[in-house]
Amino acid sequence: MSLPSMSSISTNTTSELTIVIPAKNEAKLIPRLLTSLMNQDYSRMSSTKVLVADANSTDCTREIVLSFRDRLNVSVIRGGMPSVGRNLGAAHAESTYVLFSRCRH
Repeated sequence: MSLPSMSSISTNTTSELTIVIPAKNEAKLIPRLLTSLMNQDYSRMSSTKVLVADANSTDCTREIVLSFRDRLNVSVIRGGMPSVGRNLGAAHAESTYVLFSRCRH
């Protein structure tokens, strides 16, 4: 799979920041990460997009992430682990900046 070239990525941004989180079977850890993101003192956090690149989790990772939608601008995309998930998330980002995070300690 090839990623889009920089020239083909849209410059029409809907948010300033996208946070990409590759995940696979992170049901135990992802609530803490998403809660931590919600509690950040970043003035534009409400417009920040969180993309969880799920690598076909067999636990309830996807459902947990989606349960945060009413409190956080979060979406789940199909991804791979971990570099594929980061690359897919970056390709889906429509923001000025992309930050990568992870659930592992």
